[in-house]
Amino acid sequence: MKRLEVHSLSVRHEGRTRVDDISLDIAGGTLFGLIGPNGAGKSSLLKAIAQLIPHSGDVVLDSYKLEKVSALWRARRLAYLAQSGEVAWPMNVQDFVMLGRLPHRRDSLSWSRRARQQTAQPNNDDEIVRQALEQTGLWNMSTRYLDQLSGGELARVRLARALAVDAGVLLADEPCASLDPFHQLKVMELLQMQSRQGRVVIVVLHDLTLASRFCDQLLLLHEGQVVANGTPRTVLTPDNLQQVYRVQAIHGEYRDQPYIVPWQSSTPEMPPVITAPASTPDLPKEITFK
Repeated sequence: MKRLEVHSLSVRHEGRTRVDDISLDIAGGTLFGLIGPNGAGKSSLLKAIAQLIPHSGDVVLDSYKLEKVSALWRARRLAYLAQSGEVAWPMNVQDFVMLGRLPHRRDSLSWSRRARQQTAQPNNDDEIVRQALEQTGLWNMSTRYLDQLSGGELARVRLARALAVDAGVLLADEPCASLDPFHQLKVMELLQMQSRQGRVVIVVLHDLTLASRFCDQLLLLHEGQVVANGTPRTVLTPDNLQQVYRVQAIHGEYRDQPYIVPWQSSTPEMPPVITAPASTPDLPKEITFK
């Protein structure tokens, strides 16, 4: 079982503290959500964990300090999905997702199909890539070129590339930002499944409904500092929402699971909590790609 530890991590940029002395202990099997308003430090924390920006403090994966190991060692064990990014390369979907296998190749540069056929190194790259494409509902468009895709389709392609790394730690920065509700749910179900397979999965979310529905643990940040760390039920309280987000929300439960729907910006004269009706209609049990 994987274990990721963060010890006294801080990030400073242009004279401002983006992340202030944060410590975490995340076990494999946990879907861990980073939440907070814009500028709270969520993306900075995720990038620091991935060793992509300068920081103080330590990040430890299975007793190895990530600051001390090689970039290749990290690339094989951490998959990072950035918040956004355009891809200008003339590549089709399958070849782009195959880039996720680069860290596992002996020469680490032979990503093309032709190069894979010419090498004698046994591998299961094609099967892993196929699985990533199927999990993200992209197998039927694997030969399409990236410049032919919509923003939401490209977001799923980038997620598939991260999945293709097959790493023990998956770091995803707002993977649902450009997706419709159906694909938001599918992506969160997929991330939840990845965590249930023993991985450490950390996801940055703005959607508190998705955060409360899927995450096992939430870290609420504000101005680089921890406001709350715990289960969705203990973190997404009316007081925390008022203090950090300045919103009021509908709170309720469905099948013994709490949910929250941000409802309106808060004002002094409005009550802080709106409670959902006790009865909730039945919902579909399963959603599948078509």
